Amino acid sequence: MWGDGFLSPCRPEEVERLLSGVDLGGRTVVDIGSVGSGGKHVLGGVAGTIQRVLGRPSQIASRPDLHQLSALFGSHEHPVLRALFQQLSDPGRLQPLGLVEVLDWTAAALDRVDREAFFSRFNEGEAVPYFYEPFLEAFDPALRKQLGVWYTPAEVVRYMVARVDRALKDDLDIPDGLAAENVYVLDPCCGTGAYLAEVLRRIAANLGGRGLGALAGARVRQAATERVFGFEIMPAPFVVAHLQVGLTMQDLDAPLADDGAERAGIYLTNALTGWEPRTTKSLPFPELEEERDRAERVKQETPILVILGNPPY
Repeated sequence: MWGDGFLSPCRPEEVERLLSGVDLGGRTVVDIGSVGSGGKHVLGGVAGTIQRVLGRPSQIASRPDLHQLSALFGSHEHPVLRALFQQLSDPGRLQPLGLVEVLDWTAAALDRVDREAFFSRFNEGEAVPYFYEPFLEAFDPALRKQLGVWYTPAEVVRYMVARVDRALKDDLDIPDGLAAENVYVLDPCCGTGAYLAEVLRRIAANLGGRGLGALAGARVRQAATERVFGFEIMPAPFVVAHLQVGLTMQDLDAPLADDGAERAGIYLTNALTGWEPRTTKSLPFPELEEERDRAERVKQETPILVILGNPPY
């Protein structure tokens, strides 16, 4: 099948014209160069024709929907992410914003990803740092500069975390360093979560030689949920930070609970506000209010000892 002209829009009426009078019984149909909503119309037209010819619904594989993407990013663990994907999965909300075709393109691109290879790069710590910054550089370089979105090399992250851990041990006489249960850590502009993930790896390493067995994993989980915190003001890196920390916890054999009872201490918030008690305005979604309240409890009640990261200039 091929539409008229290069990059044909291939709207439903064009598909209907192309398939008019065609008997698809027992045939294999290939749409060459299926992109964006055109592929959706081709599949829909083929499905309708098969149903008319054969008198039964067709079985056509489609690209992953937003519910699958929601599961991929673990949104069940986080009320804001859950609300985000619920909003995006409602066509009635997307249509007025003109996002349906854009999300179709996104889903079609994701469907071409080799998931096993992709997540092996994540587990090696290589894919996440390149996930957001190069995209923003290509998409809106002025916004990237304005927001100070700069990738911090993994070697610099490892050195800074190791140096803080050593300072806690040598200068503050805290033998367990970052693994000590009274050491609260904050990255106020955590981006995609590189420092948080490295702090958790350092905590696991400090606990590794103490013969704690399964208790070591519980201690790392406790750190991730109760005393290692990250603030991020931009939604995109905020989502990626949750993904990176979640994958790090899996790699450390200390995964967060699947039932949503546990979440990483990463909050969608402005690190420059909320440190003093004040009257707050209502927000459009209760999930955002809950996120703000959780972040402000950290800001106002938690005895932060370590602040590290690479904040925007």
